[in-house]
Amino acid sequence: MNYITSCPECDTQFLISQEHLKAYRGKVQCGHCHHVFNAKNRLAKITEEEEAGEPAFLNTSFEEMAVEPTATAFNGSTTISPEDNEGVVTVEFPVTSSEETDNIVKQMQSPAQIEDLSAGPHFAIPKKTTPGWLYLLSFLLVLIAALQSIYYFRTQIAAKYPQFKPLLVNACTQLHCKVELPKNLELLLIDDSDMQEDETYQTVINFNSTLINNAQFSQAYPNIVLTLTDIHDEAVIRTLLKPNQYLKAGTVIENGLGGREEVHISLPIHVNDMAVAGYRVQLTY
Repeated sequence: MNYITSCPECDTQFLISQEHLKAYRGKVQCGHCHHVFNAKNRLAKITEEEEAGEPAFLNTSFEEMAVEPTATAFNGSTTISPEDNEGVVTVEFPVTSSEETDNIVKQMQSPAQIEDLSAGPHFAIPKKTTPGWLYLLSFLLVLIAALQSIYYFRTQIAAKYPQFKPLLVNACTQLHCKVELPKNLELLLIDDSDMQEDETYQTVINFNSTLINNAQFSQAYPNIVLTLTDIHDEAVIRTLLKPNQYLKAGTVIENGLGGREEVHISLPIHVNDMAVAGYRVQLTY
């Protein structure tokens, strides 16, 4: 006598014989989900019509029933597990009709059924392309920014890179601008200054000093602010001396004071009847 049993975990139905039920006291292992259960608690008899191939037995309800001894051979497909399974019969093939089997195969082969639903819905993301005019616009903006920087820092560029000065001068000729010499007072120094009365004229005082350019490049000649003071350190005379006033005749002022260059200044100052006791010197542009 053959029976039908059902796995309580996955509800898969299997054929099982009385011999297998006796072998391990009804303990079997589902070949689908590998769950171990007692088949005696979920048995249904198979009638002669059902054994002949009718699928009606698939809808038979399961109920507890006593196992009647029989010598009927089992025609289903079952295997006995190895010794480490502690006496469990593993049922390999579920009972299905030929029509149900064909439907399952068709569903498995259908491309519409093969999709990964665990990751949620899928959306086709269009590939973004950057239009060519945007690249051109970006290049033009960078070029304009670079030209503006060159225009505003043309003096510093010409001082640090003298080889580019002719190019900058030619460009400024078209733009009606000038490439002037740097004017960094922090790199200029006036030293060794003194004032002495003139031996010939009593109302004249000779001013002597040295102008030093500590920069590595040429700089524009500065203006010199000379302040004469009395005994109370109050200013009695203040005069602004421009380069053409304190430089020797023939000096090319436009070329500026060369890098690490020094120039000596000697200039007479008319004080008339003013009582001069001291002086202060300041550079400015």
